Amino acid sequence: MAFSGFHVVFGYVGGSGREDQVDLFAQAVSSETLTSAGTTTIRAPGPKNGYGDPVAVIRSSVDAWISIGPSPADPALTTTTRELVPAGVRVDRFVDPGDYIRWAAA
Repeated sequence: MAFSGFHVVFGYVGGSGREDQVDLFAQAVSSETLTSAGTTTIRAPGPKNGYGDPVAVIRSSVDAWISIGPSPADPALTTTTRELVPAGVRVDRFVDPGDYIRWAAA
């Protein structure tokens, strides 16, 4: 079955334990798939010893506009600072602890 919707995974960047290799995504903390436009109910994690900064890994089955923040603005509005997430493309973003992601179809 093909993926459908908008999927977000929050986690951390960090090392793999080997000095010669660093993984971008070290640990997943939470994930959510939204089937219609809206805001995630999960949010970016806070600091954790031994891991780097919080990140979001985003995938969408349709072209989507996103906004990120503690109370993200409506990305469907052209006056909003927003970013395009092309369908089928993995997008990794650094986020601040407590951030949510809001999306709307492009």
